[in-house]
Amino acid sequence: MTDAFTAHGQFTIEREFPVAPRKVFRAWADPSAKRQWMTCEPGMEVVAHRMDFRAGGEETIDVRGLDGALHRFQGRYYDIVQDRRIVYTYGMHVDAAHLSVSLATLRFEASALGTKMIFTEQVVFLDGHQQLEERRLGTEAGFDHLALYLHESPRQ
Repeated sequence: MTDAFTAHGQFTIEREFPVAPRKVFRAWADPSAKRQWMTCEPGMEVVAHRMDFRAGGEETIDVRGLDGALHRFQGRYYDIVQDRRIVYTYGMHVDAAHLSVSLATLRFEASALGTKMIFTEQVVFLDGHQQLEERRLGTEAGFDHLALYLHESPRQ
């Protein structure tokens, strides 16, 4: 028998975009839009994406890394308020390793610039496969891609 252990963490990332909340929300809600920005490293290839964007709906994203590893996001949406909020859970896998399980909350607020997006993730890492700083940096890289998709430079 092997030892099983967990580590818990939480982080929040805030970004401002000079576009309306509906445009930022759509980047998350529309499958074709999301595929254009959702990887966290340059050169990663989306090999499969299924998305049922509704409360109770599920999403699976398979991405091939530069090293050939298959990264899988398996999520379920729990709460969606058009242009305002998305709450979902997800598990991350790389090949056969189950890295983590998370609860994520996204809020979209009108701001003087356009939209303030607030992302909070509560995560449990499984068996030492990943650490909080690595997850936060990967999430920030994804948000940099979102900023480029929205035709703006990344902002904190």
